[in-house]
Amino acid sequence: FTALESGVPVRLPRIAHGCLPMWDNYQHIDNFFTRSLGGNYNAPPGSVSEGDLDAAKQALRRFDVVVILEELERHVPQLHRVFGWLDLDGRELPQRNSHKAWGMDRVPVFTAQQEEFLLHVNRHDYELYRYAQAVANERTEAARVALSSAGASGGS
Repeated sequence: FTALESGVPVRLPRIAHGCLPMWDNYQHIDNFFTRSLGGNYNAPPGSVSEGDLDAAKQALRRFDVVVILEELERHVPQLHRVFGWLDLDGRELPQRNSHKAWGMDRVPVFTAQQEEFLLHVNRHDYELYRYAQAVANERTEAARVALSSAGASGGS
């Protein structure tokens, strides 16, 4: 939080975060997706802008497939249309990333004040996520229509 609160990048000791370069730390809790897609990854802490968000949205629009992992089954038509992957036949995907196995669902990681601070700092990522949901839904519907048309005309 030091970098985000002060606006000054902080170098962490190598042991603090394993294999990442020492300069790569605050970016992961300061609009990581907007930084990554918007092309301004090394912007100083707290400085990701609306322009970066717009650039990230434009980059997202260039993707052939946009899915929301929490809704993966819903977006299978995109995967089928673009990659030729077969449908899941209604099978539920097993969850493989649950923290409940370690009891972390009961351990608060951040204080309420820290959570509020992070929500504010990451407002561009939250906006990008909502935008990605809309794009994913749009692409999924277009894939459904295309697959249905191809099926009706005898195509694949």
